[in-house]
Amino acid sequence: MKQIEATIQITYNWHFARDFPELPPNLIERPHFLETILEILSNDTPIVFLEGEEGDGATTTLAQFCHHYAEHTFALFIKPASRFAYSLDYLRLTLAEQFYWYLYGTSLNKDTLDESEFASLLLKTQRKERTKTLYFVVDGLHQIPADEAHVVGIILKEVLPIGMDRCRFIITGQQSGLSPLLQSSIKSKPYQQLRFQPQESRIFLADTDIQEADNSIIHSLCRGIPGRLAAVRRLLLSGTSLASILENDPTKYLEFVKLEFAVIPAMEESEQMTIAAIAFSKMGLSVDNIASLVGITADAVKSTLSHCQFMVTTNASQVAFISETHRKFACRQLDRFKTASLEAQLHYLRDNPRSEASLRFLPTYYESLNQLGALVDLLSNEHYCDLLESTQSFAELRSRAESGARSAASLHRTHDVFKFSLQRTIFASASTAESDPARIEALVALGKSNAALVLALAKAEVTQEDRLDLLCAYC
Repeated sequence: MKQIEATIQITYNWHFARDFPELPPNLIERPHFLETILEILSNDTPIVFLEGEEGDGATTTLAQFCHHYAEHTFALFIKPASRFAYSLDYLRLTLAEQFYWYLYGTSLNKDTLDESEFASLLLKTQRKERTKTLYFVVDGLHQIPADEAHVVGIILKEVLPIGMDRCRFIITGQQSGLSPLLQSSIKSKPYQQLRFQPQESRIFLADTDIQEADNSIIHSLCRGIPGRLAAVRRLLLSGTSLASILENDPTKYLEFVKLEFAVIPAMEESEQMTIAAIAFSKMGLSVDNIASLVGITADAVKSTLSHCQFMVTTNASQVAFISETHRKFACRQLDRFKTASLEAQLHYLRDNPRSEASLRFLPTYYESLNQLGALVDLLSNEHYCDLLESTQSFAELRSRAESGARSAASLHRTHDVFKFSLQRTIFASASTAESDPARIEALVALGKSNAALVLALAKAEVTQEDRLDLLCAYC
């Protein structure tokens, strides 16, 4: 029977979560830790902030939670290497694909969806099994750049269904930094991510064949932090001697990362450029993409990656670093390749100006290279039309107009600042109107029919056709 079960791959909602971390074969199971987190969550306290320092293993804990409570769990694993990775449309689509599987047991098969479609799927998900609690695990919000903190607040308030009945949330990050971004009525509690006990470290390092005494030394130096222990394990398995590891007193996490990157200085320049292309990229890259950017063969890319224990291939066949810490360290070590890498990717996108990748990422590359004039010139009516057709979202258009306004202001192009500000206002108004049918449906479902009718009749700023559409939603 067990052999039969092993051959059957059951698909759950969170299988559709982008960038879901792959659990290691030597995973340390911690069911009691997960149960404790579950006990903290309640209707009065729907959010637990899982706190810890870099490398503590919080991401793995969330992945384990998904496996243990599979049927009613949804996930967001955010890797903020680019703005697209934490854009509202991207995160809504990631959740919508999970909602759709939960509701219908089949794939959504859509590249874009508007806010009203997302709201409708969310409402149906919340109503499907009225006695079941829905769990949302969210990782990576704390890694979004500080100058984009307002985006974190929007994600918490507009993307995640925080405040809805029977919805519970486990979010990595410090409560002190994230809870002020929530609505004041929402309560939360912090919980400290557990480090490994000595016996857990021994099990984790079992396949390295180190002696018991050495195991104790490594555990002490790593302070039981899973990320540091994982770095030591990768080094040992790659052939690095324990003596050379212990010579570098590894009491700081970045010291481990530094040891793993010791292979880079000996690489050829094209190999270093390969790593840099991934480190500085604002979009996901496959082996073929990297080969095209660097000007080498796909086999050469694979050969370079085979020497890098800090690189992985995701389920989407894209190459990535095993952690954001590793990517940032690579950026610092390969900083001399930054401009060349970004320019190569910019040329790659400009050669295909109407591709989906160009529509989404070209402005980001212009900003990164400080080519603000090119960014302002890019944002034409044709660009907006192509972007709307691709994303089906006015929110993306609004964000693009905001980028144009910032760039024009930096260039002191007053006329363009006014133009982009006007466009931003128009897109914001359209985006609000776009989501109203879903709001009306939600109000009716909650038994607030009078409020729904008032909303449908009060939209004086939209066209008669839009008002009729709202009334149809009410009916």
